[in-house]
Amino acid sequence: VVDIRGGKICDAGALSALLAALASNASLFALRFWQCALSSDGINLLSQALPESVTSISIGAEDDGVALSPLLKLPKLTTASLRCCAVATQEALAIEASLSTNPCLISLSLFSCGLGDEGAVPLLRSLRHNSTLTFLGLASNRLSDASARAVLEAVAPESTTNEAGKSGGEAG
Repeated sequence: VVDIRGGKICDAGALSALLAALASNASLFALRFWQCALSSDGINLLSQALPESVTSISIGAEDDGVALSPLLKLPKLTTASLRCCAVATQEALAIEASLSTNPCLISLSLFSCGLGDEGAVPLLRSLRHNSTLTFLGLASNRLSDASARAVLEAVAPESTTNEAGKSGGEAG
């Protein structure tokens, strides 16, 4: 595990040097960055140059507008924590799209990312079509009843949600 906290790794050269140094380490399985001022270009570099042995990544407390979704396209990634990263609705939709193409991701934390219902509801609805993700952490995201309904729709059997949508007072 490599854990970098508070480092200003916004420079592509510094991040490239770090990734080059880590590339030959076959036992490295997790990278953690907290308040490292990673840019969208830095996230793209990570997604292209991470050692193949990395199955877990944690990015925390990054600025608004950083595109995090490329990380979720890593083919061997099983765990991703994108905590306190100010995820805008557009980026939440990109994350939703990434969930449909990652066959290995089992855990995704978006704790305190400012999603609101606009970002959370599409992510929750995507769970209906994702058979590998077993944990989606959305705590501290200002969610309302709309998100709670989306959770129920995502986890309920298909016949239950179809029955719930019927009207007309049919006896059953």
